[in-house]
Amino acid sequence: MRTTFLVVFFSIVLSAPAFAVVYIGGNYGLSAYSAQPLEKYRIHPKGTSYGGFLGVGKDFVGFEGFYQSFPTKGEIKHDGASHDITTNATAIGGALRFGFQSFYLRLGVANFDLRQSLSISDEASREAADKIYEIKEKARKNGVLFGGGIHGKLSENFRYIVDYSRYQITGVGEYDTISIGLSFNLPERFLALGKF
Repeated sequence: MRTTFLVVFFSIVLSAPAFAVVYIGGNYGLSAYSAQPLEKYRIHPKGTSYGGFLGVGKDFVGFEGFYQSFPTKGEIKHDGASHDITTNATAIGGALRFGFQSFYLRLGVANFDLRQSLSISDEASREAADKIYEIKEKARKNGVLFGGGIHGKLSENFRYIVDYSRYQITGVGEYDTISIGLSFNLPERFLALGKF
């Protein structure tokens, strides 16, 4: 699924009409993970969030493909001791961006690669805790994202971004992120390399 999405997306970008703007960028910030099994025990893993995006747009509507990573960690109490819970994930997907003069909105879909674990050395104790907290050691799930932020020009081709987004994984949980980023409008001569 991820490979198919990337092939289709890059075909769209390379065939973008001359009047469209193609842009590339990245972001870095903070993330927090929440899920119902963890909320019951007031466990809130936190960490960073970073990623990149490539988009094409015209007027106020754009379509962008993105990659986002969420390395997060928290603490649980189990069998009278404290242990680390790691709730990492990466996402690859596509989103519609609706841009206005000073702010924008995003809505999209994504495929998530989950890597969750507990730092419990005893196997029996770890397996019991995995069931309690519904740990997904390795899983692929689909989901959605929605969010928005403010943006503004730094120069003719560079733009700054301050973003809030929620990445919601179907049947698992969600990541809330706050980040800052930069985007760069690619020159037309660069896009001409992909056209014959």
